[in-house]
Amino acid sequence: VISVAPQSYLKSHATDLAGIVTISIEEIADELLRQSETTDEYLARRLSWTSNRMTRLQESRRSQATEYLPTIELRDHVVAALHVLDPTIEPRLNSMRTANTTWLYLSVPSSIIMKISHDIVDIYLRDIPGSPTISDLKASNTEIPKDFELTHDSSDNEIARFGSGKWKTIDELWSNGGPVDPEQLARLIEATVRATKWVATFS
Repeated sequence: VISVAPQSYLKSHATDLAGIVTISIEEIADELLRQSETTDEYLARRLSWTSNRMTRLQESRRSQATEYLPTIELRDHVVAALHVLDPTIEPRLNSMRTANTTWLYLSVPSSIIMKISHDIVDIYLRDIPGSPTISDLKASNTEIPKDFELTHDSSDNEIARFGSGKWKTIDELWSNGGPVDPEQLARLIEATVRATKWVATFS
């Protein structure tokens, strides 16, 4: 059984869905967009259209305002810090706007998702050049970034993960124009940079 629903619904029903594989509409839309970048022109247009349609439908059904100022401020803070540490990183600015969208997707490298609300940085192995598996990395004794561990996400994707996984709301992360826990956020940003440098070694 796989539960497919808006991300906000999955978060608010996490207890009820314990033990069930979940995937959000937003994740599907983002994956379609990623696939559109690596296929032929005709299929790319169809995938991009479908992704855009799903995203627009999700936005139209939300009762809250499209943008939430603390989320925007947090996003801009993280993006600026990432740029200082590694200008090659390209965040997707449209991936963090509302109170419930606190996952910062990267265009470069696309294999990394910074899940700020969960204090996590995930590197999706399938999206790294060559698509190494956990078994491949272990067999070759390949070093992974410091403080990361090889594991699986809730959808059983093979990943290298950094962080505590402790979920917080945007208001618990950002208040009065600044981070509530600057050191924790800095660790997350630094981990993202380490992840980016590691992914670059596979190019």
